Amino acid sequence: MIKQPIKIAICGFGRFAKKRILPALNITSKLKLAAIIDRDTNISQLPNNVLRFRSFDEMLNSSDIDCVYIATPNYLHASQTIESLKKGLHVICEKPMAINKNDCLKMIQTAKDKKLQLSVGHMLRYSDAINEVRNLIVSKSFGKLSFIEVIFNYDMKFTKRDWANSREYSGGGALIDAGIHCIDVIQFLLGTSIKLKNIDSFRANKKNIENEIECSFLSDDISCSIKVNSNKQYESSLILNFSNGKLNLKNFASTSGFIDIDFVSNKTSINNYLKKIDVTKTYSNQIDDFANSISSGKPNYHNAEQATEAIGIVEQIYGVAKLSLISDDSKH
Repeated sequence: MIKQPIKIAICGFGRFAKKRILPALNITSKLKLAAIIDRDTNISQLPNNVLRFRSFDEMLNSSDIDCVYIATPNYLHASQTIESLKKGLHVICEKPMAINKNDCLKMIQTAKDKKLQLSVGHMLRYSDAINEVRNLIVSKSFGKLSFIEVIFNYDMKFTKRDWANSREYSGGGALIDAGIHCIDVIQFLLGTSIKLKNIDSFRANKKNIENEIECSFLSDDISCSIKVNSNKQYESSLILNFSNGKLNLKNFASTSGFIDIDFVSNKTSINNYLKKIDVTKTYSNQIDDFANSISSGKPNYHNAEQATEAIGIVEQIYGVAKLSLISDDSKH
């Protein structure tokens, strides 16, 4: 069992780590940034006592680290996670967990063999707004849930991640990049798995990187859909239809400021509902949960197991879409 604060290294100290992970570490007392792994060791905003490793292997040979946050390109997630676990380090790996389900299963098995914590960076599970919606579903405050729609639009050109435009490095396009969040949010809200019903739209470029996808899913008697586009101005929306009305969260994927949860009733006997939820602690909530799992000495793999299911769904969609594209090409 490790005492807090737990010493963490960040592997891949790019824009995401600087903008999201570092601020979260700065406001938690449970984890302490002890090192970064990055080729650029001259980073001014870091304290002098933070170790700067120029390579992943150099970090693995250090005795000053308890855990590692993997924030490197997608294709490195599995190998770096497994190597870290084998060295006795707890791991929180950024999404997507890996670029195929088989690698995800290997990651989980290694963590279980070593009795170490393995978490995945699906941070929206730690959004107070998403958790409020989950509570409303469980309590049936607005009646029976029948439909969930998740919309996520963004402009890939402004993400500054050139590797994301290579299937070899990213594993795919808009679906595995942002759509994986949409799938995970649905699984989290429902507390169960979902099954692919249909691919309603799939548009890919010449590099076989999709920039637009719409899919429908089923979970028992609840219908779900995701709509993801990486060629549009940023927009995220979560819409839920209940027997007593419709719930809407604009900017549901935001991790700063406030999110409005807006319910419009379809019955005169039930009032409309509007609540503002502060989501600024989303990343720090995630970091604290990871630290608590380590400190407890009782690793929790539920997060990683559902992330694995999400990757399995992504693989299935890509497989079906590929067959569909081949079929369409054969018609010409």
